[in-house]
Amino acid sequence: MNDKKYLMNKLIKFIPNLITLTNLLFGIFAVIFAMSGWFQLSGMMIAVAAVFDFLDGFAARLLKATSGLGKELDSLSDMVSFGLAPGLLLYNMIEHYRGDEMEYVSYLALLVPLFSAYRLAKFNVDERQSDRFFGLPTPANALVIASFPWIASQSFVLYGLFTNPLMTWITNPAFLGIYALLFSILLVVDLPLFALKVKTFTWNDNKLVYSFLIFSLLSLAALHFVALPWIIVIYILLSIVDNVRG
Repeated sequence: MNDKKYLMNKLIKFIPNLITLTNLLFGIFAVIFAMSGWFQLSGMMIAVAAVFDFLDGFAARLLKATSGLGKELDSLSDMVSFGLAPGLLLYNMIEHYRGDEMEYVSYLALLVPLFSAYRLAKFNVDERQSDRFFGLPTPANALVIASFPWIASQSFVLYGLFTNPLMTWITNPAFLGIYALLFSILLVVDLPLFALKVKTFTWNDNKLVYSFLIFSLLSLAALHFVALPWIIVIYILLSIVDNVRG
């Protein structure tokens, strides 16, 4: 009986790691699809990986199964799903849109996995990052890149009010190269960004987090994947304002 109980307990404790490995699996799918030229599917796989990345931490806390192994496994999985996969997706998108021009601009996309690796290693040893982040989290950057092929495929007018300006930008290799350079720097720069964590559920203690979440949900409901780049930009700007206000 004790052996069965021990085995069951071990299996339950392994659930968060299994979810993390699922994150990794979808990250591998994202790499395969990016290299095959199936950009939208690659972006979708990155988004699914991000869901499992959220769930593994939630499951670990719920089951009281946090461990050093889980932390390392999470970083290794994130490196593939939110470092390598978005980097290769961006690289192949630039190659697709550049034609015979700007021969070397696509290599800027390789900064994404390089700086993501540094960001993840830095996060693991930086004890300051429990209540806030220092540098843009890798899943946030990956989700923006994941939205690019979907935005690029849409030529539409939103609610008859305004067109989708991002479509023109995202099919421009120079813009994609600049994005890769700028946001790779944001991954590792020592810029404090508020974390989406709450210790209490009161409005007064979490005005900034709740306001941002409401804005994000409304934006996603109205604009779908087109909202993702704007949400991350607003997140960075709100963090800067919060830092200035102290």
